[in-house]
Parts: sequence; C-alpha cells; structure tokens
Amino acid sequence: MKSLFKMALAGTAGLALLSSSAMAAWTFSSADLVIGFQAIGGTGSTTNLFFNLGDSYDFSQNGSLGTVGNINDDLTATYGANWFTRTDLYFGVFANRSNLSPTFEPGGVDSDAGRTVYLSVPTLTVGGANLRSQFGSSALGTGGSAYAGLRTNLAGFTETAFGDGVASLNQAAQPVEWNNSWSEWNPTPGAAFSVFTGGIQQSFGGAGSSAVVDIQRMTGGNPPTYVGSVLIGSDGSISAVPETSSSVLAIAAGALACLRRRRSK
Repeated sequence: MKSLFKMALAGTAGLALLSSSAMAAWTFSSADLVIGFQAIGGTGSTTNLFFNLGDSYDFSQNGSLGTVGNINDDLTATYGANWFTRTDLYFGVFANRSNLSPTFEPGGVDSDAGRTVYLSVPTLTVGGANLRSQFGSSALGTGGSAYAGLRTNLAGFTETAFGDGVASLNQAAQPVEWNNSWSEWNPTPGAAFSVFTGGIQQSFGGAGSSAVVDIQRMTGGNPPTYVGSVLIGSDGSISAVPETSSSVLAIAAGALACLRRRRSK
C-alpha cells in the first residue's frame, strides 16, 4: 500500500510540475526581437506562435549568438509534422520598443531611441536581402502604434507546455487578443503593421535545410541598415547570426577560396 501511495504522490507531483510548466510566464520586454508564425490556411491557421530572440539592440551588437533554441515540438503540434515543407506557413521578426517620437525620448534605451524599428526581410542567403526603402519618423510611428496592441498581448502570455520558450495565441480561446494577433497585422499579401509594404515574412517550403530572413534596423530619416539574420532549420532549430558574425564568415570564406586557388595553381 505504501508503494502505491508513493506512486500516487509521484504522479500528482508530475501533474503539478506539468501544470506549472504549462502556466510559466513567457518572458518579454518591449524592446525584444520576436519571431511570429502564422499559417494562412489549413492546420494551425487560427494559432500564432511566438519566440523571443531577446533585446533587439543586443542582437545587433552581439557577434556570436549561434543557435538560440529549438521549437520543433511546438511547430509540429500546431502546424503538423510537415510544417517545414508547407508553403502556406510563414514567419517574420519584428521589434519596436516605443512608437513615441525620439524628441520625447532623448537617447532612448540601449542606444535605440523611440521609433527605432527592427524588421525581417525574406532572403535565400544570409545577408542577401536588398535594403528596404527608407521610412520617415511618422511612418515608423504608425507602424509602432499598430504593433503596440500585439506588444501588450505578448507581455501577458504564458509559455506552452513544451517548455521550449514558445508562447501561443489562439483565435477561439483568445478572441479579443486575436484582434491584435500576428495574423491580423501581417496580412499575406499586404503591408505589415499597416506600413511595411510587401510584408516582412518568409515562407517555408523552399529549397535547403533552413529558411532565412535578414534583420534590418530603421530609424526615422535614415537609410535602413542590415544587422543580422535569423535561420529556422528543418529540425526546428533557431539560429541568430548578427552582422558582425556574417561579415567574419564571409571574409573567412573568401580567404579560404583564395587559398584553395593558390594551392591549385
């Protein structure tokens, strides 16, 4: 009887641990760089997933982030085992700490003033996307205001039961929050957050073992700059490659190519 009682206690503790894990708060700050996922049809079309890459300014300054997580369990549970080959499944990356004018936030936070936007641009190769058109401060404020509702949602999310750092938003379970969902603000096709024409998302289902987006930083009146890339592998791994790393890799690759040519001669 004692062993059965112990087994019952162990089972209860296990359920409590699972429940605690499922209800764990999802860590998010307003300046964080967030990956959003949406399916525009079929399995999972009423659910968005989110993964936090951390502070956007830190991302742009960090030279060696590498693999930052693996969310295959959540992607499979939400969008099916074939998620990586689905051409109707998209992801994008966005950050905007504040839609306030830089005039009211001198210096900003972490050297990013208000209306500093980080957004993704689809590409086939790391660093290969063309820089987007320049946006003025007013347009970035409009985009930031559109993002504000979603940003408020994110701060109140909980982590999924898989414990891989993912939060989810479901249309049926959270109809009010869905009005500011990733799907609502990223129509496909359409302008992301009411401003960024052509959208900011990459689709899966392409060639290769990873889907890639470049991350570009925008400030009012200044040309966008490339700050790094995010790759999602077919195994669900997420890798972050800041610009400094990609430059070093490119230089190293060029040097290796030259060395090989010399040796061949």
